[in-house]
Amino acid sequence: MNFFEIFSSQLGANQMDTLSDAVGGDKGQTNAAISAMVPLIVSALARNTKTPEGANALANALDRDHDGGILGMIPNLVNKPEVFKGDGILGHVLGNKRPVAQSAVSQSSGLSPENTGKLFAIVAPIVMGMIGAKKRQEGFGADILSTLLNGFARNHENDQPQGNDNDEGGGGLLGTLGGMVAGAAGGGNGGGGLLGTIGGMVAGAAGGQNQQNSGGGMGSFISAILDRDNDGSVVDDIGGMIGGFLTNRK
Repeated sequence: MNFFEIFSSQLGANQMDTLSDAVGGDKGQTNAAISAMVPLIVSALARNTKTPEGANALANALDRDHDGGILGMIPNLVNKPEVFKGDGILGHVLGNKRPVAQSAVSQSSGLSPENTGKLFAIVAPIVMGMIGAKKRQEGFGADILSTLLNGFARNHENDQPQGNDNDEGGGGLLGTLGGMVAGAAGGGNGGGGLLGTIGGMVAGAAGGQNQQNSGGGMGSFISAILDRDNDGSVVDDIGGMIGGFLTNRK
């Protein structure tokens, strides 16, 4: 199970409908947009944990600000997303590539750019809350957090993005995300318990948590977004994320 499946399962159909209503899109559009947003956010968090400093910074941020309580406050989040500082989370995670990500998701899902931005700001605190709740429930530290997130990231980056039933283009709704991101970058600067049984997830991650699929689809999209300075490598982009989590409180 990947994190998008966990996200949608944990929220349930009614809450997913609430998200769709909040941004003025139909269910297919909202589902397609979230199926791109969630992997991107999780992969960004995972790459942040590839250094001990980054893993500890994220672990501390989760302990401090994201205990999972937000999962019982979805209506409040939807009505006043600014209160939950999703934009701040996205600033730490995506930096100046957020406009590129929003443009790609908007074009592919059919949501307006404005509603895509609003949905991003709603989804980010939920993702953090789900991860934080699991960490609190299981009591694991930064090392297991890193393994867990990188396992999810690997699964997402090897997935083909979900399609919108209304999409008329070839290759599924988000099948050409890598190309869309490249085009946007050229024109701008810009199962059990909450997350399942941790033993199984860690075992799955341990076999290849450093692998990436950058050949196309979701893997290409994620790599393009997270390479924030456009040099073909995400390694030197991680430091900015670490600093954000260390110095900014929710």
